[in-house]
Amino acid sequence: HFSFTDNRPNVNSDDPKGSPSTLGGIELERADELFNDANAGWLHPNNKTFLVHHHVASYDIGSEAESKAMDVMEEEIGNLTVRSRLRMLRHGDPRRYSMWFARAWMWRFVKELEETTRSTAFDFYAFARPDLLWMVPSPTIQFFHYFHMTKTDAWVHDTNYGDVPDTFAYLPTNYAAEEYFSLERLVEPGMACLGGPNFNRSLVSMRFKELDIQTAETDWCGIPSHGWSEKILGRKMRRNLNVRHLPAGNAIVRPVDETVCQPLHPKFFIGFVEHC
Repeated sequence: HFSFTDNRPNVNSDDPKGSPSTLGGIELERADELFNDANAGWLHPNNKTFLVHHHVASYDIGSEAESKAMDVMEEEIGNLTVRSRLRMLRHGDPRRYSMWFARAWMWRFVKELEETTRSTAFDFYAFARPDLLWMVPSPTIQFFHYFHMTKTDAWVHDTNYGDVPDTFAYLPTNYAAEEYFSLERLVEPGMACLGGPNFNRSLVSMRFKELDIQTAETDWCGIPSHGWSEKILGRKMRRNLNVRHLPAGNAIVRPVDETVCQPLHPKFFIGFVEHC
């Protein structure tokens, strides 16, 4: 789904609660056309639908609707330790938690769809951010069959080198998808920690005190970079999955008001199209 707001902190003095602001510089309404009923599936040249996507009930980041959705999913989790750790992430690192949660919420919808229709069976699952641009044709399922995929395989592109990018994943089995999207896996020991870019421990600690949220020293990232979403995802996936890599061949498109491209910008070569 698409959100018309974002709560990304720009500096480490930003309020850890997040300050949702409306996105600009792009007509997000047009992006939403991708998910209308007329575009529910794409046809293969033999006139058989080969890729189906579904519009998940949407909400804006930082909204009351997002908060209610989080309450729903957290209440469905019976393990109180897991629920308390999710609450810690939710209030201590709302930006990254919003991202993890949105993907788990989407996966919840897919599972409900499979359970209610029963006639719907998916051969594989693919996840991609809406702003992911493939600069070469994306791989077909034959590519993965050729490389003898197993149920524990999960394919990502190699843009982030040693880390696991959180922008695309090809998941050949239900097992791999469950592992990839699971919130429970996210808060297992050694997975997510509090830290990362523009993170201010002092402000977060004050918020925890207000909310009576208890933490242990191991809940905080000993090294700030361990809180990057790519590193968290890498730890989470490698616990039970075999992470395999595709040649990148893609970039994240982040439009701005000016229609100027800077393909020689250093970030371009690690997967960002900053000014296109």
